[in-house]
Amino acid sequence: MKPHYPILDGLRGTAAISIVVFHLFEAYYPVPVNNPMHHGYLPVDFFYMLSGFVVGYAYDDRWGRMSIWEFFKIRLVRLHPLVILGVLIGAICFWFDPYTNHVSLLKLTGVMLISFTLLPSPDLRGWGETHSLNGPCCSLLQEYIANIIYALFGRKMSNIILWAVVIIRGIALAVVAAWHVDLGTGWSYESIWIAFVRVMFPFFAGCCCFV
Repeated sequence: MKPHYPILDGLRGTAAISIVVFHLFEAYYPVPVNNPMHHGYLPVDFFYMLSGFVVGYAYDDRWGRMSIWEFFKIRLVRLHPLVILGVLIGAICFWFDPYTNHVSLLKLTGVMLISFTLLPSPDLRGWGETHSLNGPCCSLLQEYIANIIYALFGRKMSNIILWAVVIIRGIALAVVAAWHVDLGTGWSYESIWIAFVRVMFPFFAGCCCFV
């Protein structure tokens, strides 16, 4: 039995609360620089790094007796039930929200079924969102992509190659952050490519922390 790290649970909880507070402030401070927690989106990047560390810690020594498909099944069973629950709650709240522009039940059902897969779905609010029924799914989609890349390629990398990947992705992330001014993006169809750039550095940096 591998030792458990309670401090990681505390950090995870603190990060989750910080993100919730950040988004609550967004309703009152639409201009990001005025938000009292204007860097409150960065815990998402911390989650990516923590995920890289935890995945490496939990699975790196199991590949001799575990197939890629078994890894995918384990991750799906661990993560996807709450994805479905979150989308279902989001759909119910959307339908009964008096302040939204209502759509037909057929369209809402279709968007909900697509969202169950975690794939980007048609925007319902007019904001250009990739996951309008459950916003955090945009981050979880990137987490799934990172897990797939880890299972197919990342676990086979030598330490030197892994560090090279982290450095290159870190430079790419810094360039994108400087261009966009911040990293509080990736949730829309227009900026979804930034979400992919955003996840690659912290996730594999987390793998490096484990190594």
